[in-house]
Amino acid sequence: MRLWVYNSQLKSQSGLFIIVELATFIVIVDATQCEFKGKVMNLKQELQSLNDKLDKFRRKLAAAEQRGDTAIIMQFKREITAVTKRIANVKGQQTRQLNKEGGEVRNLPFKRELTKAEQADMGKLKKTVKGLVVVHPMTALGREMGIKAVTGFAPNKF
Repeated sequence: MRLWVYNSQLKSQSGLFIIVELATFIVIVDATQCEFKGKVMNLKQELQSLNDKLDKFRRKLAAAEQRGDTAIIMQFKREITAVTKRIANVKGQQTRQLNKEGGEVRNLPFKRELTKAEQADMGKLKKTVKGLVVVHPMTALGREMGIKAVTGFAPNKF
């Protein structure tokens, strides 16, 4: 399903129309007459839902194999390969996003390990140092960057 919102010269009070493209037909709706109640998933949520689908498909495949239903077996094998490809795609997106974020943080001119006292009063430190980015070694970004201790990155010395 695709969703587009665009300005149009068609006759409408607002001039805004929402176009929803489903598998075989397109629906055009006046934007003043509807609300969009969907939510946008972030990569982590999408990966979780895909893994849940993959697990469900594998369980259904096992049940179909026990029954000997060849049509259902083929269907779930196709579904599993499609979901597996999508999972690999999302993981690649996550990796690219982490690499981009890590590169931006690494390009900050100053970095140093934070003392225990600074870590304990992080709010005060962030207020005094403009543009401070704190990276913990146990986060995905910290693991990707290979840091060993809680490190602060900033545009100026602190």
